[in-house]
Amino acid sequence: LKSLIRNNLGLTRTSFPARAYLAALVLAVAAPALLTTGYLLMRYADAERTRLEEHLRDEARIIVSALDRRFAGLIEAMQVLAQTQEFDAQGLDDFYLRAGRARDVLGRNVILRDLDGLQLVNPRVPKGQPLPRSSRPEDALAIATGRAQISPVFESPVDNEKIVALVIPVTMDSKPIYLLNLAQGLPYFEQLLRDVRLPAQHLALIMDSSGIVVARSHDGEKFAGRPGIVLGPAREGAQVMTNLDGQRALVGWATSDLSGWRASASVPYQVIDAPRRNALLTIGLVSAFVILLGFALAW
Repeated sequence: LKSLIRNNLGLTRTSFPARAYLAALVLAVAAPALLTTGYLLMRYADAERTRLEEHLRDEARIIVSALDRRFAGLIEAMQVLAQTQEFDAQGLDDFYLRAGRARDVLGRNVILRDLDGLQLVNPRVPKGQPLPRSSRPEDALAIATGRAQISPVFESPVDNEKIVALVIPVTMDSKPIYLLNLAQGLPYFEQLLRDVRLPAQHLALIMDSSGIVVARSHDGEKFAGRPGIVLGPAREGAQVMTNLDGQRALVGWATSDLSGWRASASVPYQVIDAPRRNALLTIGLVSAFVILLGFALAW
């Protein structure tokens, strides 16, 4: 009687277990393939992030290299100007003319000061007029080391323009006797970033030795002279952080040995997160398809 009922109702001892076994077989075959595929996709996403980190560090190194070349060129021009001059009364008159020509070539004013900061020659001021006294922390370093110094960003006491000063000592018999200054405006460094020509989606940033923004490839005027992003202690590196726009970004940076300034290149975090999200989405869709297919075949 029980056998007759099972036969009339289409129920057998093996009908349900057979479907279950078939579904389990499909899953057993598909699971290793899905896990392997998922592992490879995640490894690919990690490899892409590593590649992008190194690429951003390379871009930061390129910016630092361009920055050092600009500084080295300016310092060399100032050293030539200082070495070709006798600094007696007649020499100061001659230097006034030379500094004026240097201003025409370099596009910035060159100032000669004594070791106490009193300006002796300033081509922007007619000869004979009183000149102010001005000093910077870099003066003492230039005098003590005998080497050129590069200041952080500061406001000019004349017109409140945000500038950077290069200071080199003028020596006689290996002893400093004067200081030679060249002030450079921040647009000079914005042009440097334009000349580097990073990809449009990449954001470039230059900060001085105190962490103040010197130039930025996007919205430079908005952030110039303000505190920049806080980078790690290493001279080079890459990590995810919040940029000046308040967005998460992958940032690669490098540090200049000449000036102590830092340059960075960054991309929005969604750019690096996209491969990982796509990998997880692909795994999820394929897994759902295989599971549904297995149950469909088993039923």
